Amino acid sequence: MLGTMRFSKLARREVRRRCGNSSSPSRRTYMEIPAMAKSLILSRKSCTMTSFMPPHMREDGHDQDSHLPLYGSIMPYIMDDGSSLMVGMTRDSPHVAHIDYNALVSLVFNPVTPTIVPPSQLPLPRLNVMMPMEPLSDAVREHAADKFLKYHSGARPYVDNYVFYRAPYEKFAEILWRRGDGKENEMVDRDDFLNATADPLASTQRQILDLLNGQYALQLRFLCKEYAAVLPSSAIAYWADQEGLQVLAQPPNKSAWIDVRFPLPEPASSQEAFIDLMTAAFSCLPKA
Repeated sequence: MLGTMRFSKLARREVRRRCGNSSSPSRRTYMEIPAMAKSLILSRKSCTMTSFMPPHMREDGHDQDSHLPLYGSIMPYIMDDGSSLMVGMTRDSPHVAHIDYNALVSLVFNPVTPTIVPPSQLPLPRLNVMMPMEPLSDAVREHAADKFLKYHSGARPYVDNYVFYRAPYEKFAEILWRRGDGKENEMVDRDDFLNATADPLASTQRQILDLLNGQYALQLRFLCKEYAAVLPSSAIAYWADQEGLQVLAQPPNKSAWIDVRFPLPEPASSQEAFIDLMTAAFSCLPKA
């Protein structure tokens, strides 16, 4: 079973003493789930989209009583006006015919992980959202394509054959936060989600995690050893916000992962400030 640890008060005081940082003891160092849900969407550029296959498109002999007629694929998206998603796909994608019949789709958002470790193999939190997709008119298609290509330049050879859909936050039908720690999943109230404020680092979270899991992979392991009393065989940073870092650590010879939260000594106002605080903490670690 997945264990959970927090950066101890003693450890935080030690980091502040040795690295010269300060912090208020009353400061909240974790995020509420509605804010995490909104931040996760902002931090990614793709998700898994599942659409519902119309009856006339199902294969003969399909057991409709025991199997859901679903089609899923990786779907690139961008934020449109800050309060809706926009997805793009080729006209021959099965999703297009499915959405024409039933506009309701499911999107699953996973935290960023190293490419060699699929998120489905890790006990990570995930966000599942059900919503109707609204097709964009031809009148705004060119503008939509230009916006899409700013974030997905690899689509340029195919974008002339793309259709675009929009999913406003206010029309999200169901928002489910799936926990990775074995606890019960939590339904997120749509009003709570709409009113939540995304973390200031959400749009740069991917760059932060890529750096930590690449250049500082060894330091992550020793950070766990120094402040969480475990030297893992593997450590994966999967969440970064202005208040702290979340790491999955796997102890040697054990299959269970430990979820470790490292609150920062002070809030990080930018990607650069976050990295500065983390490298300061790394510099305080005993030499291997």
